[in-house]
Amino acid sequence: MKSGAYHFFMRTPRQNLELLSGIVTWALACIASLFAVLGLLALLGFFGLADAGFEEKLFIGGPFLLGAFISGLAALINFALGTELERREPDRCIRCEYDLRGIEGTCPECGHDQRESSNERRAEN
Repeated sequence: MKSGAYHFFMRTPRQNLELLSGIVTWALACIASLFAVLGLLALLGFFGLADAGFEEKLFIGGPFLLGAFISGLAALINFALGTELERREPDRCIRCEYDLRGIEGTCPECGHDQRESSNERRAEN
């Protein structure tokens, strides 16, 4: 970093999309879990359905279970798309996604030291 200058980490649109994808995935998973619990409670006879037959319980709990399936499927698809978004191209700056082909050391766009980030990636693997 340059001395005397403040450098704020600015999120790129791709990073914002990754964050949004993660939030939506968790929200859909929570909705699926809620629907599944409500559907199973209806099938077990809660909500005043203790004396009702299986058809009535299925009539009440079925839409909840269908909602759980659809929300869970949407969360799974969103998770798969989100992991695809997290893959980075090897010749891009981690911070600003500037094209770094043929450039050694620091990024000319944001000043991020690429050697530090490559050492961090090696340590993670």
